[in-house]
Amino acid sequence: MAKTIVVVNRHRVARNKRGAAAGWEGYDPAAPVPVFSVRRGRCGQSHYVEKLEFTGPGRLIYDAEHPLPCGATCWLELDPGCYIAP
Repeated sequence: MAKTIVVVNRHRVARNKRGAAAGWEGYDPAAPVPVFSVRRGRCGQSHYVEKLEFTGPGRLIYDAEHPLPCGATCWLELDPGCYIAP
């Protein structure tokens, strides 16, 4: 079973910040765009969430020389048996 990878998407963080500052039409500050990307394995489909709760072992990794395919250099890696609450 593949590990779960959690990444903070900085582009979505910036979008939330710009939208709140610029007063974009249709932007709702009460419901910002989710910034956490969660996926099983390194190449799995991403699911975006606002918050994440998990139980079990995990590691916070920073590796600028070997980034993930998405370009992330810092990520949270959770073991396969780790429970993730929706």
